[in-house]
Amino acid sequence: MIDTAQLVHEFLTVSGTGLYTLCADRIWCPQAKAGWTNTAAAIVFHPSSEVPRIGATDVIRSTFVFKCYGGSDRFTDARAVYRALADRLHDVSTQTATEGNIIIAKQVTANQLPADPDTGYPAHMAIFQITME
Repeated sequence: MIDTAQLVHEFLTVSGTGLYTLCADRIWCPQAKAGWTNTAAAIVFHPSSEVPRIGATDVIRSTFVFKCYGGSDRFTDARAVYRALADRLHDVSTQTATEGNIIIAKQVTANQLPADPDTGYPAHMAIFQITME
């Protein structure tokens, strides 16, 4: 069985994409790297549900929650990271990862979050259902 979080991480941190231009390798699961202070754009994601082995195949469908941070105190910067994430996940046909393949990524929802009560960082949240093999 594939490590779905690792597959998504590999896919999102490929260089040469708009998302990589904004976040580089600052894409973490399930929590931000210790010491990160929202001075550079980043994404924190985690799987929220998973349906392993659809039918007799090795296909897995997982739902992931992504929190996008813009590296500033502006919600517009967080939304720019979200847009780059959405663009990357809507273009799954161009890249595979060593852990497996993303077949399709379907956006479930997206919304601006209030500033985090503990840190004050603005974020934009998106939920995607990602089918992998």
